[in-house]
Amino acid sequence: MSGADLFGQSAIISSSAGASTSWFYVANFTLYEMLQDYDTICGGGVYWSRDRTSTQTNLRVEKSAITNAQIIWLATRLYNFVGDTAYLNVATSFWNWFVANSTEAGTNRIYDGVYALSATDCEVDGNSFSYYYGIMAAYGAVLTNITGDSTYLTTGLQYYDYWKTNFINASGHFYEPDCNNACKDPTGFNFPVYESLATLYNALPSTQSATKSEIKSLMATQGSYLVNYLTCDQTSWLCVRTLNPVPSMYTYANGTNPRDQLEMLSFVNAMVSINGAPVASSTPTVSAVATVSSTKSSGVDGAVSPLASVTLAVVTGLLAAVAAAACVAL
Repeated sequence: MSGADLFGQSAIISSSAGASTSWFYVANFTLYEMLQDYDTICGGGVYWSRDRTSTQTNLRVEKSAITNAQIIWLATRLYNFVGDTAYLNVATSFWNWFVANSTEAGTNRIYDGVYALSATDCEVDGNSFSYYYGIMAAYGAVLTNITGDSTYLTTGLQYYDYWKTNFINASGHFYEPDCNNACKDPTGFNFPVYESLATLYNALPSTQSATKSEIKSLMATQGSYLVNYLTCDQTSWLCVRTLNPVPSMYTYANGTNPRDQLEMLSFVNAMVSINGAPVASSTPTVSAVATVSSTKSSGVDGAVSPLASVTLAVVTGLLAAVAAAACVAL
């Protein structure tokens, strides 16, 4: 989606080797594929995995918080990009489902998932991780700006308050209280938190100046910690730890994982968005990006929005024509 925002709806990902798929097409088709895993069990939502026959319970029946939050994120960004209200309908419908089904009433704690065992058996996974709080906080503010309905912002700030209270330790560092030393290291949970805090900061109204100042302060404290925690070389800005002893999982054989570098990149991007940065004196040339020819099928690359007729009632049948075209294009 960021590629489409930066280069335009018709810009292709790469002109090498005859490739002709646009950034917008990939984002749009990703939403289509996610919506294929929607059903009405437990009120709606999509599944974390596509395998409904798996013997592993969470793969078969879990409607995970992160997957449904990412649908809100992507559908809202697609709406902002093309202005088609069908995307907005998806975002707001999934928002309503998330608040009603994936959030503990009275506390604003987000369940890690809903286990859709049957229409009357909707168990919850009581674990909770930071990344979906960031998305829900940010896109509550964004949806209020789009719709004028302040309840999105109110709820989003409640998610923000829960995250702030429960996912920042006494030293002011972002952490995961439910990991119990069993999470992947690096976890990757903070990538969307940084991005979301920047989005929230920029989407908040002027009446929320105290919250904006707080976000700046929280991110500054986290930045000072990250530079040391990730042992950043401040000449090359390589920020990848070498874990010793080497974990049995989640790193290369030498104990490194590029997630460390990606976390710092996500953080820096967020800080630039929050605080601004000097404009480069010249615009770099991006040779790999080109425009799709005028003969490219609009049904594939979205000159006409393929989500124009979306309703959640028929979500599993969405975009059949687009999917058929996509199979040819890919």
